[in-house]
Amino acid sequence: MPSEWYAVPTEYDDYATEIYRLIDEIERDYLYLADYRASVGKYLKELADDRKEYTKEYHNPFAREYGLDYFFPLTLSYALIVSIFLTLESQFRVLTNIIYDKSTVSDGFHEYLRKTYKCGNFEKYLHYYTDQTRVSYADLRYWQQINKLSMLRDCIVHVSGYIADSRKRSEIERMVRSRDYLVTEDRSQPKARYQSDNYLEQGEIDIDEFEERLLIGGSYCKTACKYCEGFVLDAITRAGVVFWARPY
Repeated sequence: MPSEWYAVPTEYDDYATEIYRLIDEIERDYLYLADYRASVGKYLKELADDRKEYTKEYHNPFAREYGLDYFFPLTLSYALIVSIFLTLESQFRVLTNIIYDKSTVSDGFHEYLRKTYKCGNFEKYLHYYTDQTRVSYADLRYWQQINKLSMLRDCIVHVSGYIADSRKRSEIERMVRSRDYLVTEDRSQPKARYQSDNYLEQGEIDIDEFEERLLIGGSYCKTACKYCEGFVLDAITRAGVVFWARPY
């Protein structure tokens, strides 16, 4: 990224620069992801509405357009869930690398993680964070919702959203029923009904019973961005790394 994108004073040391660069990226990236979903979703809806007017004019009984009403919006949401999670993982990688650089460990960062933790990359970052800061990642803000996001991401990536093929089918079904992929205050809002007009823009998470497939709405994508941003910023604050980020 161009250095002029980061509003870091020249008198800050290297660690301060890295921390404030990461904070800038966190605030920027989730804003962009949420705006991207909203902008492309609006464009798809406009195309679908135009197509419906056309089909009505020519007395076509199939006014619903599968691609614009269903396939494209769902594919967009699937892609956003994966992108949001990858963004979160990348940011936690940067944060833990900064923490590592302040330690006395002699191995390279990734070599140390590989030798120390036998799990996936994101889990390695989480465990390293807890081991170094003595702050449990499970106590960070929005962790329960991040854990649900991870489950959704795995279902999309590994079985294309078909929950019948997922090892966590029962957990996903319970999650959809309880809506605990949202925090309590966000569950106070009424949930859009599946198959209502514009559901894939306004909806949260549902399951298509015919296909036994996850349905991810634009509303959830936006909320997931909020949770990820809050999670990483809380991790930065509670790790105390902001205290390293002081000018000389």
